Amino acid sequence: MSVLPAAAAAALAVALTGLPAGLAWRRERRARRRYQHHATHDDLTGLPNRRAILHHLSTQLLTGQPTGVILLDLDLFKSVNDTYGHAAGNLLLTAVGERLSTLVTPAVFLGRLHGDEFVFITSGDRDRTSALALTVTRALTHEPFLVGPDQRPVRVSGSVGYAQSALGLDAPALLRLADESLYEAKDTQRGSVHGVATTASRRPHAAGSRPRDQRRHPTEHER
Repeated sequence: MSVLPAAAAAALAVALTGLPAGLAWRRERRARRRYQHHATHDDLTGLPNRRAILHHLSTQLLTGQPTGVILLDLDLFKSVNDTYGHAAGNLLLTAVGERLSTLVTPAVFLGRLHGDEFVFITSGDRDRTSALALTVTRALTHEPFLVGPDQRPVRVSGSVGYAQSALGLDAPALLRLADESLYEAKDTQRGSVHGVATTASRRPHAAGSRPRDQRRHPTEHER
């Protein structure tokens, strides 16, 4: 994750040509850090992005420790963009990310998966994952967010799905199970929390589960 692409490395080498060795080394180190941060973090919220999420989850699963994945999808987010504009929507996503960051601990990782969807990765058993899922919904709804230069209050709710690690599940498979659980929550009632049972034989799209493109998706207006 720390290797620069050939084009970026070439441009960096040209920029550093002619500088004293010590200064060039320090600037190169800073440039590489900036690039790595940009490659693994979301530009809007500053949270780890999908690439970093998958890397963290894969690494944690390799340790064999019990791991939970919690997906949060904001409800009716499109209505915020439609009512207040996309700039306000971006400010709201940033504010949501900041509030959710207060739940991060050494055992809890937070990232923005895409759009208005955030993911928590936590160490511990299913009960700990379930408890954190409830804490996430309460943190989101306990008070309105203040958005825009006029600090207008905007109330937000979110649907939550979670899944627990099991033998044989890799990072993409565990994320897909959490995603199935999230959409079960949305199908049941927006703002609800839904967990999915995971066993060694449980796989995404197994009997009784629906592929994402076959579920009743909320329309863009509903989201």
